[in-house]
Amino acid sequence: MTMRGLSAFPITPTDAAGSPLPADLRRLILRLRHAGVDSIGVLGSTGGYAYLDADQRRAVLETALDAAGGKVPVIAGVGACAATPRPRWRAMRRMRGLRACCWRRCPILP
Repeated sequence: MTMRGLSAFPITPTDAAGSPLPADLRRLILRLRHAGVDSIGVLGSTGGYAYLDADQRRAVLETALDAAGGKVPVIAGVGACAATPRPRWRAMRRMRGLRACCWRRCPILP
């Protein structure tokens, strides 16, 4: 797969307790989609993505895929501060509409 152009990596909006805010994420993804970006990366560049549990990550990814609506490729980050990302990547890669996974070692220390 070749990806070209502008890849946008928005933050994962969370509340004060660190729980993702799906409606806010949806608005971000829709704005990026309508702005004409070539791909959207979630869970892996900025914000507290590395501290989300598996269910939260799945919910974020599902929200992003739904908002992208198949119009913009979605890249899922599988980085974390601790455990190996391989099991997460295997589960995520089967999600319908996901175009790529990106493993990034977490530079943030708890």
